[in-house]
Amino acid sequence: MQLSQIKSYASKNKAEIAAALILLVVFAQLLFLIDYQSGVLDEQFYPGVGKYFVTNGDFSPFAFRYHPILPYYINSLFLYFDGNPVWEHTPYSLSYIVENGYDWNNLLLLTRLPIALVALLLGFFIFRWAKELYGKKAALFALLLYGFEPSILAHSSFATTDLVAVAFIFIAMYYFWKLEKAPAIRSAAIGGFTLALALLSKNTALVLVPIVLFFFIWKYRKSVIALNNLKLIVLYFAIAFLVIWGAYGFQVSSVIDTVHSPEKALAFIDQKYSGFQKDMIVAGFNAPIPATAYVTTIGYNVWHSASGQGNFFLGKEGMHSEWYYFPVAFLVKSPIPLLIFLGLAIAGLAFRKRSLRLKDEKMLLAPIIVYSLFLMLALTLYIGIRHLLPIYPFLFVLASPLVYYKLSSLSKQRMYKIAVAVLLIWYVAEAAFIFPHNLSYFNEFVGPENAWKFFADTDVDWGQEVKELGRYMQRSGISTINFPEMLPYVYTKSYIDNYTFPSCTPANGLYAVTVTQLQLFIHKDCLSWLKSYEPTDKIGYSLFIYDVKDA
Repeated sequence: MQLSQIKSYASKNKAEIAAALILLVVFAQLLFLIDYQSGVLDEQFYPGVGKYFVTNGDFSPFAFRYHPILPYYINSLFLYFDGNPVWEHTPYSLSYIVENGYDWNNLLLLTRLPIALVALLLGFFIFRWAKELYGKKAALFALLLYGFEPSILAHSSFATTDLVAVAFIFIAMYYFWKLEKAPAIRSAAIGGFTLALALLSKNTALVLVPIVLFFFIWKYRKSVIALNNLKLIVLYFAIAFLVIWGAYGFQVSSVIDTVHSPEKALAFIDQKYSGFQKDMIVAGFNAPIPATAYVTTIGYNVWHSASGQGNFFLGKEGMHSEWYYFPVAFLVKSPIPLLIFLGLAIAGLAFRKRSLRLKDEKMLLAPIIVYSLFLMLALTLYIGIRHLLPIYPFLFVLASPLVYYKLSSLSKQRMYKIAVAVLLIWYVAEAAFIFPHNLSYFNEFVGPENAWKFFADTDVDWGQEVKELGRYMQRSGISTINFPEMLPYVYTKSYIDNYTFPSCTPANGLYAVTVTQLQLFIHKDCLSWLKSYEPTDKIGYSLFIYDVKDA
């Protein structure tokens, strides 16, 4: 290719080249985070589960109780051609795998990298949808918002399920939008396939089903039973069903034979339901159904939501959420420039709605509204902003046309452009300031240094700074420390080899305690005496060092 051709290509594809550079910066950030962060709490359950299932066809791992299978398939991407016999050991035990076949840090690297690749795929689709809706400038703006959002970056660097769900919920809605705009057999097939990928990512993606059903019915409300229309609808859902079933090896079984604890499941039904409703559920438990392991994940999450989980919110412990948890978390864990951009975008939509009738924005707004209402009103757990992340890509695209807003005078237009530029610089600076402690990000309303007083668990501390604690001890010449581990010793020893559990009564010594251990977990009462001391040092914003000399 000649120089003139290269210049011509670059001139015609400036936006695409800029998008590639932004995604390269995103990937560089993720590579650093993958190496910097220690294994987080949920990563003691998920790495390599897909490889284990492909090897043994066994649904027994704990991970299969809680989430659908796709994130496990994905995080095992670089393990499938590994012939290490450790994967044949049953039942699944990550500690066994680490002790007999893999270095813990290497396994995390291999299983986190595929999630980072999914993050790049999501970035591609954010750029693509915004470009098709609003143009190249808007697409770059949306991608910039995505590429420097601290919470998105944090969860793109763990071998967990959250980012996979964020990506495929967005991608499924993109292809449904394409189908709705230009109905065809091919687009219905692709739409059904991507819906299945979303549903196989996380159970909360089930909110997509009523959304797409509503839009199908509304579009074909006068001719829903017409053969061509009915054919598209049936094909869309049939492919989604077949892909889900195929992902579970075309399993057919009864729930009672598949659920991990039949006794607990029946006791929960007996407590929760009665009469005809209870009889129907119990009968369904004994009937053979396809993709049974997928169905049991839904049941497990219904039980989990009803049973509750320990949490720490606004300085108080609880087992169930308040409806306002997610709005509050969104307001304090989203960068303020993003909140301003969204306010401008909503104002713009309100001003323009008469002419546009929200023709395209409805596919962005529907998942934002329905998903948020589901989390606020139906989900009784609050275990992190990570559960709200699926609305963020839609918000980025929704905010992107503000780069085109026109004001009444040239001077006002100039000031508007300056304001947008300043906000964007602020936004990127926020990401740079918090990096690599992204998980603990809070905006200026709270600040990451104060977050531990109001939040815990995955909003602040998931155990991600323990690896840095090991580095801190090496730099400071510390040979041993009092530390209540977040993960079992088989994993923690990769970072700190010599530590003891702290005393439950005041005692002199050097202590390292994570925010979640201090505020939420079962050892919080044992460790409460440490709250009367000021930390002598901090690692990130989630791990406190205490040098107690006057106990």
